Amino acid sequence: YVSEIWNHFSGGIIRSKLPYISIPIERGVRLAGKSKMNFMSLFMHGLSAISVHLDTVAVRILIGSLIMTAIVGVGAVVVMIVKILSPENASPGWATTLVTASIIIILQALLSSLFLIFTVLSYRIQKHFIPAKEYADFIEKVENL
Repeated sequence: YVSEIWNHFSGGIIRSKLPYISIPIERGVRLAGKSKMNFMSLFMHGLSAISVHLDTVAVRILIGSLIMTAIVGVGAVVVMIVKILSPENASPGWATTLVTASIIIILQALLSSLFLIFTVLSYRIQKHFIPAKEYADFIEKVENL
């Protein structure tokens, strides 16, 4: 059983690594009526598809955060080098302000990524709800008519 299927069916099938065939088709036009999904419901539908692959997303966010930290760190070092090599061209406090802002950005990126990683790890510890196994807890009796 794949616990993610109840959340997003196609994402759960891909996640399960079951063999499937993807058939490319052109997007059709709606034959009748109007879509009942507004922007928020479409947004939530997309997030539920992403949530099926949350561990992969979390690792990629962590890698992006580390790359951003490296870029901001290099920028802070460049600011310090410019401050040291040409102090006559600098206005007072600019280097301190930029380095402080860089440190804040680095801390926010790293701490947010660590929080996400620990959240994903704690999710993996929890028991997953699989309707095919858990239904008996919610059905008292079945009556045949």
